Amino acid sequence: MKLKEIIEISSQELDYAAAAQKGDFIISGYNTDYRRCQINASNIETRTAKGHPLPNHCLLAYYQKKMHVAKYDKAAIAKNSQTYAFIGHIWFKNKRQDIITDDYLLRSICSQDVDQQIKALNEKVYYGISVDGFLSLEINIPPIEEQETTLKQETQSLLKEQEKELSQTYEEYQKDVHLKKHAIGQTLFNLNNWWNTLQKARKDNLGQLNDKTETGSCRKIRVADIFDKVEQSLTILSNQVNTFTLGDGMEPEEFALSPFIDDYISNHQNTLFRYETENKEEAEYAPWLYGIEYGGNHYDAIIKFPRKALTTILDNIVNNACVHGFAERPNQDNKIKIKMEGSKQSILTLTIENNGAPIHKDMTKEKILAYGATTEVGKHSGLGAYQIKVLMDKFGGKSLEIESHPDREYTVAYILKFANHGTNILI
Repeated sequence: MKLKEIIEISSQELDYAAAAQKGDFIISGYNTDYRRCQINASNIETRTAKGHPLPNHCLLAYYQKKMHVAKYDKAAIAKNSQTYAFIGHIWFKNKRQDIITDDYLLRSICSQDVDQQIKALNEKVYYGISVDGFLSLEINIPPIEEQETTLKQETQSLLKEQEKELSQTYEEYQKDVHLKKHAIGQTLFNLNNWWNTLQKARKDNLGQLNDKTETGSCRKIRVADIFDKVEQSLTILSNQVNTFTLGDGMEPEEFALSPFIDDYISNHQNTLFRYETENKEEAEYAPWLYGIEYGGNHYDAIIKFPRKALTTILDNIVNNACVHGFAERPNQDNKIKIKMEGSKQSILTLTIENNGAPIHKDMTKEKILAYGATTEVGKHSGLGAYQIKVLMDKFGGKSLEIESHPDREYTVAYILKFANHGTNILI
């Protein structure tokens, strides 16, 4: 049966010169699934546009590669103002509810058979369908009892889908909470390290300390600098607590990688290990990587990634080295080496290595990157590497590799790859 025999549709021709107005428009809520298309207040916003004024109750449809439908009921919206539909959106009423329900009508309009009819009307139709074309569409109408059975079964299927989606959302929420708790734990771990360093300095110096007193096993640091690190960690901790219930606030931005690494090293010194970097004087074959003066120009390699995300990634790598690599060797020459490689045209590689204990033989890359994976349940959270993977995936990092080389000086390597977004050259 053709739609023109089933639906009531008023004249929707507009005087375009007079149609421009400010009003409440339906801006979202349409769906290709008839079960998910109820318009609510969040789908309506005040706009200045051309549109059709809607009655208190109607069905709506528009075509954009596929048919999208919606159900509008002003009583459910609880708004007194007039609501409008944009030009190209067709509103209609079911005048044959004795033979077809509203839901089954929308289901039929979204069917593959109707989609094929629309394509047959005009093979070039991708956006929009005329009112006449819409009325010419044909749908199959089974008995009401059969319609109700089909709708009931598909509603039950939707409820199962929504239950699964809700469960997945809750799991993601739990993971987000665990990651934030993990970040707070890392900050507390750093505070504890600085406190232990102060305790050692007090003991070694028989309680006689001043700002210039130096302490530390692998790398010497002044007491005044330790207090600066404690203050910095307390500021970070305060921010982590204050933003615990908020989003991560991370947005990709373009920045030069080399000075970022320099700043990170400067702000994240530790008495348990020392940093090593590539010798910039030997890197003149690729000066643009390191932001050095070369041939009268200053070069910087650029990546597009959230600074906060990359800081979090480096924090996790460094903390993993401290907890897993250096934990049993506090008085040795512990080192973390950071180097960059790549080409101007394609990929930048950032490698962070440490010379601590190698990765446990039972821990594969897949296990390390899995949520909550650890060789010592109850002692470590197993979230650090997982968070690195999440951030690399979320913000377009090209790849993440973790390598173990027990026979080399640097036993563990994290290899991060990023797209090269150009070279900043300052003359």
